[in-house]
Amino acid sequence: MTVTKGKRRLNLLVIDDDELDRLAVRRCVQQSSLDSQADPVGSAAEAFQRDLARYDCILLDYYLPGEDGLETLQRIRETAPHVPVVIFTGHGDEDIAVELMKAGAADYLPKASLTPERLEAAIRHALHVTGTAEARERAEGRLRLLSEAAQHLLTANEPDELLQGLWQRLQEPLGVDAWFNVAQDRRGRAPRVTASGGLSAEVVASLDKAAAAAGTPAPLAHDETVQIDHLEFSDEPWLRTLQEDGIRACVCHPLYAGGVRLGTLCFATRRKDEFAPDEVDFLRTVSHYATIAYERLKHIEAMRESERRKDEFLATLAHELRDPLAPLANVVELMKLAANGDAVLERARRTMDRQLRQLVRLVDDLLDVARITGGQLKLRKRHVKLAAPLRHAIETIQPLVDAAGQALEVELPDEDIWVNGDRARLTQVFGNLLTNASKFSE
Repeated sequence: MTVTKGKRRLNLLVIDDDELDRLAVRRCVQQSSLDSQADPVGSAAEAFQRDLARYDCILLDYYLPGEDGLETLQRIRETAPHVPVVIFTGHGDEDIAVELMKAGAADYLPKASLTPERLEAAIRHALHVTGTAEARERAEGRLRLLSEAAQHLLTANEPDELLQGLWQRLQEPLGVDAWFNVAQDRRGRAPRVTASGGLSAEVVASLDKAAAAAGTPAPLAHDETVQIDHLEFSDEPWLRTLQEDGIRACVCHPLYAGGVRLGTLCFATRRKDEFAPDEVDFLRTVSHYATIAYERLKHIEAMRESERRKDEFLATLAHELRDPLAPLANVVELMKLAANGDAVLERARRTMDRQLRQLVRLVDDLLDVARITGGQLKLRKRHVKLAAPLRHAIETIQPLVDAAGQALEVELPDEDIWVNGDRARLTQVFGNLLTNASKFSE
C-alpha cells in the first residue's frame, strides 16, 4: 500500500493510556502532510473491540498499564495481519525495539523524539513495507492460483466442466460470485447466455430477453476486455438485470480462436464495487487459457468424430466385402465336385480355398470395429501344427519371390511341432516375415 495524493483518507488507530500523549499524537498527525484521521483508544481491550482490519495503520504505546507490549503486538498481528503497527517506545529501548521488529512491528519511534515529520516518516515507511510484503504475497498467491487453473483447464474433458471448475477456483481468491458466457448464434440473432454459474435460470432468461429486446449489449460489442464498476449507476437494461440480482461489478473478456469470436466470458461479483487492476489482468489471462482449453476440447471432439466416421466406414466396407465371399465359396465347392482327379485343378482349388478362408477371417475382423479401433484382435487359440500356417504363408508370397528371381528353400523337421496359437494370425506373421525378407534381399 502506498500513500499518494488523491488516495482515500488514511484511518489510523492510536492505542495509548495517556490522554495527553494521545492528544500529542493526534496533533502530530494533523500537522503532517498525511491525509488521515486518527481514532484514539485508551487500552488494548478497547482496541480489540474494534474492527482492526479496517485501519490502515495502528500506533501502539509499548508501555500500556497491565499489558505486555510484545503480547499485544502479537495479538494485533494475529487479528489483522495486513495492518502495519508502529510502536512508541521509551528512550534507550533499542533492545526492546529490535524484539518488537522481529515480532512483526513495521517501525518504532521513541516518544521523546515525536514530531510531525518523524511520525509521518514512520507511518509512510510502515505502509510501504507492509504494502510490499502484501504485493509479494499476493503475487505468489496469484501464481499458485494460475497454476491450479491452468492444470484444470488442460485436463477438463467437457466445456461445462472446464468453466465450472475454473469458477470454483476463482470464487474465494478473487471474489468471483458468478460467471456466464455470451455468444451469438450462427444465424445472427441476438446474443444469449450459453453457459453460466452462480446465476439462477430466471436471471439467465432475463439477460437473454434484455439482449433480444435491445440488441447486442455494449460490453459485448468490444474486441477487448471491458470492466464495469458500480453497476448500480448503470441504466442499460442488460446490466440492470445483473444489478437486480445483487451483482455490483463485472469484467467481460472476448474469446477469440483462429480469428473467430467464440463468445464473451464474464466474471461478476456481489462483494465489491470493482475488481482491482491486478484482478482484471488475472481474469484476462485465465480467459485466454480458457480459450486455448476450449479449442483443445474442440480438436478432441473433432478427432472423436473422425474416429466414429472411420469406424462406420470400416463397418460398411466389411459388410460390402462379405457379400461376394459366399458366391466365391460356392464356386470353390463346385470346383471340388468337378475336379475328376485333375491334380493341377485340385491343387489350385485347395489354394483358393485356403486363401478364401483367410479373406473371410480378415473380413470378420473388419466387422468388429471396436476391437480394431482399440488395437486388439481376438485370438482364436487351438493346437496347431506349426508347419501348416508356414506352408500357407509360403503359398501367399511365392509369386513375390518368383517375380524377384529369388529362390525360397524350406527345411522343416521330420517331427511335427505343435503350438497353442491362432492359425490365421500365425499365417500373417510368417507371411510378413517372408515378405520383408524378400523385399530386403538382393
